[in-house]
Amino acid sequence: MPMPLMPQEVERWNRVLAAAAKQQSVIPEAFLVGGTEVGIYAPYRTSRDADHLMSDFPRHCTEVLARLEALAGWS
Repeated sequence: MPMPLMPQEVERWNRVLAAAAKQQSVIPEAFLVGGTEVGIYAPYRTSRDADHLMSDFPRHCTEVLARLEALAGWS
């Protein structure tokens, strides 16, 4: 049986998921991959970041950057 997450891990995990959801709302063409996606299905797994991929990203890079830069607090 996996060990339960410590409160600080739960807080960090919730921040990662919130950031991933925000990015997904701004760039719906992107999709979540990697450890964060696995963690959604495997509760014992957490991640410190959210990785997104996008089909044909080089062609859309300028548009994606503009969308991200329009977000308050983005840097």
